[in-house]
Amino acid sequence: MEDEIKKESKVRHHISNVHHKIKKTNGWQIATIILAVAFVVLVVMQFSGCSSKNAVAEDTVKFVNTYLVKTGTVTLKDVSEESGLYLINVEYNGNEIPVYATKDGKNIILSGMGLINVDDFKTSLTNQGTQTQQKNIPKLAKAKVELFVMSYCPYGIQAMQAMAPVAKLLKNTEIIPRYVIYSDYATNAGAQPLDYCFDKEEKYCSMHGAQEVHEDVRQLCIFNEQKDKFWDYVLKVSTDCTYKNVDTCWETVAKAVKVDVTKVKSCYDKQATTLLAEQVTLNTKYGVQGSPTLIINGVDYSGSRGADAYKTAICDAYTTAPSECSGTLAVTGSATSTTPTASCG
Repeated sequence: MEDEIKKESKVRHHISNVHHKIKKTNGWQIATIILAVAFVVLVVMQFSGCSSKNAVAEDTVKFVNTYLVKTGTVTLKDVSEESGLYLINVEYNGNEIPVYATKDGKNIILSGMGLINVDDFKTSLTNQGTQTQQKNIPKLAKAKVELFVMSYCPYGIQAMQAMAPVAKLLKNTEIIPRYVIYSDYATNAGAQPLDYCFDKEEKYCSMHGAQEVHEDVRQLCIFNEQKDKFWDYVLKVSTDCTYKNVDTCWETVAKAVKVDVTKVKSCYDKQATTLLAEQVTLNTKYGVQGSPTLIINGVDYSGSRGADAYKTAICDAYTTAPSECSGTLAVTGSATSTTPTASCG
């Protein structure tokens, strides 16, 4: 009994250390991640098998690049030992992301995805085969497309990059950006309200911090008032700025793509809370929990995320497809890639 008490105390100590390290990164999912960490720490304490930290780090980065990322590349920054696990810091799209791995390399904990057993994931992917577009999206005379993202979720950025050429081709199709908004995010992350939220009451928060919420509002303002500039702006701001500096970076981007900065600021000052409240209502309506989530004609789309797949799904959602559907997409390499089913949230 005494040994069990000591073991539980040790596990709690490990969990506390890991919680402190990742709380500002994972936010709303902290409870889930900590439970996963508890499980992994128990595994580590009970089994002795392990590999060198450098080998585990290299294998983990290879796994992430092979199975979780299809646009861009995750690069290894450093690896250390922490709380009975290997802490592998990687960089993706200018963001530093901590990945925890068991010492045998068989389990990893990744922000937005929780605990992943590497072997089970590979087996599941093999059994699943190539993901195909779902068949239950209703056909309407005019399709309505709503893409929910967080402006600095890596997977959301991928989805926007894939959707941009589709929106430019299908000019008469209603393709609307929406944003994933959480409440009580800072409290759940053990942080101050304005670290993650637009407001002190924590009604409008996001996973990557308050600047992400601010940028969500700016993007809504640009879409509503300067729609012809929206996609150019989003593509550029997602690569030229980060969730850490976008509040001071966005104006340079806006001016570069001819967005009227004064209009954006006016909209932000006057409409921010209204726009955010609308997003919360839409999140609830569709049961949105992560970024990206694509809704076509009111139905959650679960097909592939490449530009061609998006175009096909949207055109198939028409009773009679518009003539633009026969056009060719002007895409870059990133837009043509089929992205994984991973998400932020």
